[in-house]
Amino acid sequence: MLACPYDARYFNEEKHAVDKCDFCYESRLSKGKKLTACAAVCPTGARIFGDISDPNNVVYKMVHQIEREVWVLRPAVGTKPNVFYMKATNPSPWALRRKPDIR
Repeated sequence: MLACPYDARYFNEEKHAVDKCDFCYESRLSKGKKLTACAAVCPTGARIFGDISDPNNVVYKMVHQIEREVWVLRPAVGTKPNVFYMKATNPSPWALRRKPDIR
């Protein structure tokens, strides 16, 4: 837990082990769902999940084509993170376009 440069590790009481977010891979994405749980229920569209390598995907467009600053946490650590941050617009145009997948 102490070695994680993002302070993202935590002790999972159920597993009795150190764990971290897997972006719902086991519980949702591997079962065919397109969104993580946090992205599916976020009422403001603050969390967007998608394929950064697909030019037609909203995440690709947000990171590569929108003229706003995009950053990652602790770039100097050299972990090449794929979680990107940008300043929000009000209201988020992405929140208005998507339908929630709350299942």
